[in-house]
Amino acid sequence: MRNSRVGYLNMQGREVVPAMYDMLKGNQGWARPVSEGRIVVKKDGNYGVINTSNSTVVSFSASIDEIDDYRNGRARVRKKQCDKLVR
Repeated sequence: MRNSRVGYLNMQGREVVPAMYDMLKGNQGWARPVSEGRIVVKKDGNYGVINTSNSTVVSFSASIDEIDDYRNGRARVRKKQCDKLVR
């Protein structure tokens, strides 16, 4: 974490995802773990998913309320009034 923004370091301490994402709040802790090579993050208040190379896997969207960690290649995405599985 740097300047109230979250990024990720590899095991050697090298920054692999720049500190540009929102700090999470509530019961989620301040950042989400890497799950199957993907990371659920927030940017400008919107959820999205990146990979460990900081490429977007699931586009950031204001209509997404929450995204669970990936399991078996899928994550549950909660939108207003519905649930949807994404790959």
